[in-house]
Amino acid sequence: MAPCQSAIVASCWLVTLIVATTLAIGDWPANQEGGKTQVSSSRVVNTRKGSLRGLYQAFDDKSLAAVELFLGVPYASPPLGSLRFMPPVTVSPWRGIRQADRYGPVCPQRFPDITNETEALKKMPRGRLETLKKLAPMLTNQSEDCLYLNIFTPYSSKKNRSSDFLSLLVLFFIACNNTLEF
Repeated sequence: MAPCQSAIVASCWLVTLIVATTLAIGDWPANQEGGKTQVSSSRVVNTRKGSLRGLYQAFDDKSLAAVELFLGVPYASPPLGSLRFMPPVTVSPWRGIRQADRYGPVCPQRFPDITNETEALKKMPRGRLETLKKLAPMLTNQSEDCLYLNIFTPYSSKKNRSSDFLSLLVLFFIACNNTLEF
């Protein structure tokens, strides 16, 4: 398998893992049934580019640990104007505390037509159709300016917890495949 094909396959798996993780955490519009408490975090995290304040999310199900979410964190400058079709450029530092409480736009994608369920079921299994229905609301905000990270980290209530990402257990994904193919 060619390196590019390997990267695409890995990207597809990462996108699947992102969606599964996020749906499990329960914050995206497709899973807003309740059972959680979400408020602005009291902690400010310092990065090389500036300070961030995310969200704290706890769940009614006590077997699920609380998490902190840092949503829409830019990792490169928007690819607009003279930066269009150019390699990513480091994001400029910001002053003050950036609120990281909203998902950034997703990359432009061609979503399968699922308006006619009968026709859609001729092309895909019911499970895939149900998953696509859940994904659809997340893909309404599309833009070429989609170079953002959504970072999820376990919440620590300890007084001496660090405010530096380097000392946190952090899981993040970068997917380079910008199409949904089913």
